[in-house]
Amino acid sequence: MRVRHPSRIRRALLQLAVLFPAPLLALTLGTDPRLDPAQLRVTIFASGLPFPTSACELPDGSVLVATATPGGSLFGSAGRLLRFVDADGDGVADSAGELKAGGLPAAITSVRLAGDLVLIVGAAPTGRRIQVLRRGVSESDPYATLGAIDLSFPSGWSHTSYALAVSALGLGTYRVYFNVGSSGNDTATTGSASASGLLTGALAGDSIHRVTMVDSGVGAPQFSDLERVASGLRNAAGIAVDPVDGDLWFSENGIDTPANLAEAFSADELNAIAAVDLGGVPEDFGFPSGYVSYRTGVIVGGGTQPLVAFQPIPGPFGAESEGAVEIAFAPRFFPQALRDGIFVGFHGQFSLGGAANEENALVFVDRASGSRFHFLPPQQAGLGHPDGLLATADSLYIADLSSSGALDASASASGVVYQVRAIGPDADTDGVVDDADNCPYAANASQLDRGGIGAAAAPDGVGDACQCGDVTGDGRITSADSVVIARSLLVPPTATLSRPLLCDVGGSTACSTADAILVARALLVPPAAALAQACAPARP
Repeated sequence: MRVRHPSRIRRALLQLAVLFPAPLLALTLGTDPRLDPAQLRVTIFASGLPFPTSACELPDGSVLVATATPGGSLFGSAGRLLRFVDADGDGVADSAGELKAGGLPAAITSVRLAGDLVLIVGAAPTGRRIQVLRRGVSESDPYATLGAIDLSFPSGWSHTSYALAVSALGLGTYRVYFNVGSSGNDTATTGSASASGLLTGALAGDSIHRVTMVDSGVGAPQFSDLERVASGLRNAAGIAVDPVDGDLWFSENGIDTPANLAEAFSADELNAIAAVDLGGVPEDFGFPSGYVSYRTGVIVGGGTQPLVAFQPIPGPFGAESEGAVEIAFAPRFFPQALRDGIFVGFHGQFSLGGAANEENALVFVDRASGSRFHFLPPQQAGLGHPDGLLATADSLYIADLSSSGALDASASASGVVYQVRAIGPDADTDGVVDDADNCPYAANASQLDRGGIGAAAAPDGVGDACQCGDVTGDGRITSADSVVIARSLLVPPTATLSRPLLCDVGGSTACSTADAILVARALLVPPAAALAQACAPARP
């Protein structure tokens, strides 16, 4: 069953809600060979929360989580933002959360950071908007509400706006992406929604839109250049921009079988648009006439084909994943087999959890091959809806709306945020596991890598802390390093090495004129020498 919020079915489904939350249990990870549980630590980061839905990381490493006001239902309670700190790094938040903002739209489905700004969007039956807030000078300060892009939909519109993504263009300038879903289950949207407030314009359905946001640091930001970048999408409920190449990735909810809304008619999807193809004519992904049939995998109609169509594993009647919601790129310090992947959360059956929700998996997709497996299998006891995902450098945070799956007031205190953190050998104790560390023997928690050999060299995978030959400490190996090494060896010396421990590039264990010569020859075109990672910070 897809993530859907139309009022005509909400009332009926809520009658099926579990009245009492299930016991809180540890998550069970999948069994795919690429997944080694010994390399990951799973903890209950925060529990007893009212419907946690989405999260983002703040600059100090704390986590901002969108929740509801306690005591009510998901759709009937104002939204709140809570900040969680884990100062000792044990995987458990130090408190029940610090309130940063309240009185926000109900059922917040996405929260994103853009410099000092926080953007949220929600699936509330009324008052739908993209709200803009400003963080305080200190992370302990409350947030200020600056304004909103108000979203208006014609009566009966099924899928509104659920997803946000932000990419930085320059100082204070951002691209903000958001979806506008389809007005119905299996028919093309003919009308349009509209935006007012901080942005004015018509919003086509079945789409992803983007705008440019400029923040001067004072007052509300300016929005402009409204543009439709994708069409033929029923409900792209999760959007993310690749921070490396700028490609746009998004989940898509397929069509429900009209006669049985609990059964999929077409498969949910994972799609992407390359950065160079964003803008101009919107890319068409086929809805409603183009899709991949559920269970059979038959491709029907046209439109851009998905990178992944989520079928049962194994097909056609194995474990399911339906109702794709937020997506997150794999943490860069995760085990090697998982690093080039993307995680997709699935809501599953609307208000059911545990064994009754056969569709609420968390799926890992290998971006290179398109292969996938259930990182969290569905139907786990105490798991309701793993809708919200946040990836940090070493952790994946999973926000479960309610451990029982219920969305009414009975589940108001049953939401959970889990942390899955990479663990393993860490020789330099900098918090980065060895097989992900660009300087495994020199502590460098920031993993700063400003370049390689040459003044214009791009980052080369070797951290600045152990870049042998970079005696000037500017992050790159240049002719200046060769000159400084040579001058530092004169009697008396006429130069001083800023980073003397990085001098050895030949394996002599001491700084010598041979190192100056090797650096100079390595900079020739073509290179006439190779530099060894022989300096002390690069060795065990």
